[in-house]
Amino acid sequence: MTALSVASYALMAGSAAMAAYSAYQGGKAQERAYNAQAEQDENNARQKALETSINEDTARKQQRANLARMSAAQSEAGLDGGTATTAYMDSVRNSEQDVMNLRYQGMSQWQNYKNQAALNRFYGKQAFKQGQLGAWTSGIGGLAQMGSMYASNYTPNYSSLGKVQNLDKTTGGFLTNASKSDLQNSFAKERNFWMSF
Repeated sequence: MTALSVASYALMAGSAAMAAYSAYQGGKAQERAYNAQAEQDENNARQKALETSINEDTARKQQRANLARMSAAQSEAGLDGGTATTAYMDSVRNSEQDVMNLRYQGMSQWQNYKNQAALNRFYGKQAFKQGQLGAWTSGIGGLAQMGSMYASNYTPNYSSLGKVQNLDKTTGGFLTNASKSDLQNSFAKERNFWMSF
C-alpha cells in the first residue's frame, strides 16, 4: 500500500469523523434551542397565570363597587320590590359570568403555553436523537467509502494459487486444484492488510 493510499484513507477517516461530530453537535445545539424556547413558554405560562389572577381580582372589585352603587341607587329611589331585586340579581350573575370568562381565557392561554413548552422539550429530545443518528450514519458512511475505495484500488494477488485447470461444477465453481497452503497464505496476507488499520 502506497503512502498516497494511506493518506487518502486517513483523510476519509478524518472527514467521516468531522461529519459525525458535526451531526452530533448540531443535534445538541437544536436541543438547547428547543429547551430555551420551552423555558420561555413556561415563563409565559407563569406570567399568564399571575396576570389572570390579578385580572380576576380587579374584575371582582369592580363588580362589588358597581353592585354597591346599584344597590344604593335602588334604595335612594325607594325600589325594594321584586323588579329591583331581579335586576340586582341579574347584574350579579352577569358580573360573575364576566369574571369566569376572564378566568377561562387566562387559563386557556396558560394551558397553551404549557403545551407548547412540552412540545418544544419533545422536539429537543428528537433533535438530539437525530444528531446522534446523523453521527452514526456519517461514521458508517465514511467506513463504507473507505471499503469501496479499497475494493476499487486493491487487487489481491492470486498468482500463488497456481493455474486454474478446471472448475468443479458440482461445488459451484470453487477451485479444485489450488493447494490448501496457497489459499492459507493468500488469506493471511489479506487478513494482515486489514489488521494494519
